[in-house]
Amino acid sequence: MVTSNHKYLLGMANLLVIAGLGFFFLETGSQNEGTYYPPFNTPLGMVSINAELPDSPSNITLYRVVPSEHDMASFVANHLVDERPDVPSEAEAPLAAEKALIPYGGLPHGAKLVYVKTEYMEEFDTQTKQVTERISISTNVQYTRYIDNRPVVGDGGSIYLDLGNFGEIVYLNKVWRNVTPAGTIPIISASEAVDKMKRGDLFGHQPRCNCQLNVNKIGLGYYEKGKDEVQEYLEPVWIFSGMLSSGDTWRYYVYARKSSATPMAIVSDASQFAVWTSGAPENNPSNKNPTNSELMNTTENTGNFP
Repeated sequence: MVTSNHKYLLGMANLLVIAGLGFFFLETGSQNEGTYYPPFNTPLGMVSINAELPDSPSNITLYRVVPSEHDMASFVANHLVDERPDVPSEAEAPLAAEKALIPYGGLPHGAKLVYVKTEYMEEFDTQTKQVTERISISTNVQYTRYIDNRPVVGDGGSIYLDLGNFGEIVYLNKVWRNVTPAGTIPIISASEAVDKMKRGDLFGHQPRCNCQLNVNKIGLGYYEKGKDEVQEYLEPVWIFSGMLSSGDTWRYYVYARKSSATPMAIVSDASQFAVWTSGAPENNPSNKNPTNSELMNTTENTGNFP
């Protein structure tokens, strides 16, 4: 009889748990209603949105480019890959980078440190298949740009440098246009941006794999082009960020200005964008050949948004 009562109590407890879970799912569903989209195909690959749509402002500040002396900077040492025993440590590198950037206009306002890593050459024993020695060659430091606390994406809006012995620059690529506010403009909502994605009206670069992008973050930002392109404004974009089915992080963009006039040329040709996998920041405009360490996932860049 005791056993029977025990089973009865367990049954009641299970029913309460199931009822509670049902209530939880109902509550969750009501909160996220209309924010989940089944996978849909786009010119850049399959997309599935598993994120709540953010509040959408009706207007956003437009920024006009005002060219200045230190917008662009580049430098490559004669021996980029060379043994350098006195490179800054990863803890010392951010301050060393700020000092090294002084002749190039200094560290700009809105710069966010997203990646610091010492790069090495490795000697490898082919018989034991073990690394026998690691030789430092540089310390890589990367910054991305924020305006009004919104990320700047694209092939610009970044500073990428390698520091050699005692903090000297051995590689530098800076694309950071000087801008000034130029009033406000109306923008489309996040839901309208999703509709544009469904119609194939998006841009970015296509993953190397034929992978589905599972979007888990949506937000507003600005798009800055690469150093060899002309740009009159930093245009607002909706940024769809998430994880590919391969495990890599990725982003797609939707032009956000509410206007039929499009001053920025929007393309979806992957060949016109620098392609980086889940390692180096996507808006890294580096022209040097990436090493394996550079193709590892950074603080992502999604240590910042999105």
